[in-house]
Amino acid sequence: MGNTIFTWAAIASTLVTATTFTSTFGPLMVSKVGLQLLRCVGATELCLLALLLLCMRAMGLSPRSRPLGFAIGLGMMAAIDCTESIVTMLQLAATPAVQSAFEACSALTLGIWLAYSALPEPARKTVTVPVNSAIYKWDQIASALGHKGTQVAVQPSPSFFLVDVEKVVERAFTRTLKSKESES
Repeated sequence: MGNTIFTWAAIASTLVTATTFTSTFGPLMVSKVGLQLLRCVGATELCLLALLLLCMRAMGLSPRSRPLGFAIGLGMMAAIDCTESIVTMLQLAATPAVQSAFEACSALTLGIWLAYSALPEPARKTVTVPVNSAIYKWDQIASALGHKGTQVAVQPSPSFFLVDVEKVVERAFTRTLKSKESES
């Protein structure tokens, strides 16, 4: 799902940037195209952050995990860059207060990164995946190549009907034996 969404986002960003080529000629064309690319990359980073926040439980991440902290910092930097590019594109006068706000957000981003680096990361939980999952196959390949430390637990394969019947018969047989032993 993520690949499909961000493939379309990349195509849309490329088209938006290409339209900048056709609408602007002259000495400012390079700077306008660069600002457009900066906004497109920032928007893509913010979309990736949103996807990460929506899927973090499914990926086994907690709010205290380092990857999430660094992603939040990168998202803040992308938001700052997008805002700065919009201010530049609209040719608004950047007052010292606006510049101070941008610098404060950059300092806050560095503070978030330092805090997530200093805090201990929570213990990772094992992820249970089906046997036919692509993640499990990649984990097997990584293990075969010598990478250690994976924590993938495999769900038991769906039980076969005869195996279930055999278990039921075995339990019934055990109960029958126990009842006969208690009678004698």
